Amino acid sequence: NNLSVLNGQIEKQEKSIKDMQFRIDSIQHHVNRLSGELRKLNKQLDEKKDKYKRSMLYLYNNRKSQNKLLFILSADNFSQMLRRYRYTREYAKYQRVQGMLIQKKEEQVHKVQSELLRSKSKHSQALGKQQAEKEKLVTQQDQQKKTVKQLQGQQKQLQNVLAQNKKEMTRLNGKIDYFVQQAIEQERKRREAEERKRREEERKKRQASEKKNITAENSRSRKGKAQKDSRRSEPMPEYRESSKEYKLGQSFSSNRGKLPVPVTG
Repeated sequence: NNLSVLNGQIEKQEKSIKDMQFRIDSIQHHVNRLSGELRKLNKQLDEKKDKYKRSMLYLYNNRKSQNKLLFILSADNFSQMLRRYRYTREYAKYQRVQGMLIQKKEEQVHKVQSELLRSKSKHSQALGKQQAEKEKLVTQQDQQKKTVKQLQGQQKQLQNVLAQNKKEMTRLNGKIDYFVQQAIEQERKRREAEERKRREEERKKRQASEKKNITAENSRSRKGKAQKDSRRSEPMPEYRESSKEYKLGQSFSSNRGKLPVPVTG
């Protein structure tokens, strides 16, 4: 975030410096033009001053009014006299015009000089401001380099931390896998033990049941044998015709085929 702010400030400073350089170049161009114009005006002013100086020197040497009058009256004819009169008037007028032109030219020179001084002052101020902006830019660029270096250091530190965390995660994952495998193995052994125990209990139950069945069968066998032995030792019963058993037997014999079929159900 700080780096983005610095980059934005540096970009803004660079644009400001470019704009000021354009303004400085424009002012310098104006200064150069004014300097050329001032040189030209000074040259014209010097020429006019020189002419005016020579004319004034001439007037000074011929400053007496009778010299003017003598110059006019010494004409060969009236026409020449009028021309000399107009000449003296025009020359005096010329002197006044030259004086005004010199004054006007001096005003132009002063105006250009003032404008030139203002332009040079603006130029100097712009250069100073540009220099300050450049110094500010250098400071911001130095700060940018420090920030980049700091961020690079933080990035390297973060990468080291991430690498360490990755190693730690790998180690923890290994431990987790180990404990999971241990738990799976323990659960497998527990189930196998339970299965063996269940089978053993079932086997014992079967053995007990078989033993019980065998004991019961042996008991029944012994009872049956004892009953047989007891019947063998008793005399056979005699059947008489008057006895119930004999009569019942005779009844079944005489009714053979007449009795209904027994219903089983």
